[in-house]
Amino acid sequence: MSSKHLKDRVKLVAFDVDGTLTVEKSAWEYAHRKFGLWKGEGEKYLDMFLAGQISYAEFARLDALRWKGIPYDKLVKVLEEISYVNGAIESVEAIQRSGVEVALISCGLMPLVERIAKELDIKYYVGNELKVKNGYLTGEAKVNVSLDLDSISKGAYLKRLSKGLNITTRETAAVGDGIGDLDMFKVADISLLVNCTPDHKKIILESIKEVIELDCVSTVPHVLGFKGEREIADEF
Repeated sequence: MSSKHLKDRVKLVAFDVDGTLTVEKSAWEYAHRKFGLWKGEGEKYLDMFLAGQISYAEFARLDALRWKGIPYDKLVKVLEEISYVNGAIESVEAIQRSGVEVALISCGLMPLVERIAKELDIKYYVGNELKVKNGYLTGEAKVNVSLDLDSISKGAYLKRLSKGLNITTRETAAVGDGIGDLDMFKVADISLLVNCTPDHKKIILESIKEVIELDCVSTVPHVLGFKGEREIADEF
C-alpha cells in the first residue's frame, strides 16, 4: 500500500519509548548502571525473567526493591540524562502536524515517559511506576504495562486507547524496536520495526505477517505518508 493511502487511513501512531525514541534500550538498566547495581543484581533479574523463572511483575518488584531508599529526585535526574535518537522529535512532530494522535506505550519507567510526553506535547502515555513516600523510593513497583500479562500488555493498552478515541485498530500504527513490542504489533494494523537487533528481528518476523523494517525512526513519517520538516521546506 502506498504512503498516501496509509496517511489517509492512520489516525493513531503508538510509539515504544526505550530504544525507539531514546538512545538507551532500557531505562531500568540505565538506572541500575548509574546506581552501581547492574552487575550481579539487575542483570541477574533480567536473565531470570528471560529464562522464564520469574514473572514480569516479580522482575519489576526485584528491580524496584534494589532502589529502596534512593531519593526520587535522584532517579529523575538520572533519567533526564537519557537523550533522544536522531530524528525522534522531528518524527513525532511531523505526525502531530498532520492531525494524527500520538501515544507512548512503554514498559519503561514513568518519569522518563512523562518527560517525553511533556516535551513533545503527547496526551496519551503509559509506563511503569515506582512508589514514593516522603520523597524516597519505597522499593515497590506498580506495573501498568506487562510483558507477560495479556490484560495489561502493550496491545491491550492500544486497544483500550483506540476504543476510547473512537478509532479502529485498522486505523493505528505501532513503532517499536524489539520483541517487547510484539503485542502492540499484533494489535496495530501497521507495524514499523526500527533499529532492531538480529535476534529480536528473527522472532518478530516469525510472529507477524507484515512488518515494515526501518533503519531509523526518522523515516517513520515518510513511510506513513506524513511530511517531515525538509519536505515542507521544499514546497516553498
